[in-house]
Formats: sequence, C-alpha cells, structure tokens
Amino acid sequence: MSKITTLAIAFSFASLQIHAQIITVQNGTSLTIQSGASFYANGLTLTPSADFTITNVTLTRNNTITNPSYNTSINRAYKFSATTPAFSGTVRIDYQDAELNGLSEPTLQVNIHNGVSWAAYASATNDVTNNYVVSTAISSVALNELTLASSLGTLPLVWLSFTAQK
Repeated sequence: MSKITTLAIAFSFASLQIHAQIITVQNGTSLTIQSGASFYANGLTLTPSADFTITNVTLTRNNTITNPSYNTSINRAYKFSATTPAFSGTVRIDYQDAELNGLSEPTLQVNIHNGVSWAAYASATNDVTNNYVVSTAISSVALNELTLASSLGTLPLVWLSFTAQK
C-alpha cells in the first residue's frame, strides 16, 4: 500500500545567516520521513527507524542554542518551532572546523533538547576528517533543539550542604 504525503516546504540555504530557515511544514500539511529513509537539511540528517511525521513546524539553523545548557556546544544548532512527536532512529550533524567553539572533535556527541531538558546521546561515528557525528540509535525522543557538545562537558552540581575544617 502506498502512502501519500502532502508537503508544503520552503527552503532557504543562506547558511551564513544567524537564523537561517531551512524548512517549513505549513499548518494543515505534514512531512513524513519513512522508516529507513534519510532526510537531509543543511547539515542535519534524520534517519528514522519508524515513520516520523511532523506538522505545522519550522526548522531553523542557528549559530547558538536557544535553550540554556550547562555544556558548551558547537556554533551550530537546529531548532524546531514546536516540539516534534517522538523520534526513533539516528541523527547526524555535519559541522565545520570553525564552528568547534574550542571543543575536541573526538568527544562530540549529539545533544537533544526535548522541550524540557537536554540529553546527550552516544556517538556511533565521529568522523573528524569529514566533520560529522552520527548518534547511536535513539528511541522515542521528542525533538525541540539539536546540537553537538562535548562528552567531557561540565555536569550541573547542586550542593545540599558541606562541612569544612581547618
């Protein structure tokens, strides 16, 4: 049985702009990426392991993250205008050396903000020659913002109490 998907897509490839709109799926339409197919948009590749459908959303590429994080990220982030339904599959993010923000390439991991908090996902591939990172399989994660950050980043600490002696 063939599945027909209605698309309303607006592309903008002005990659040097701070807020470059990549794609818009207008209200009343949807974009379905079928299981095993790869969807590439300006350095972001989503390869779902189950059909992934988004509606009424715009994807932009920014030079900085918009959701606060404890970890330093590269100077490239992808932001959905609304949190997507759960995604399962792999995420690949391409980058340029000038976007590393002082981070070491072998330690980069895909970081995803699900609309509430950030989580890092182990890397299946860190290609420092061709400048991309592919996550291991991700299962049922809502996508709000995506970037690369170091696996050696700082962890948030909250001191409940401590005692010091001279």
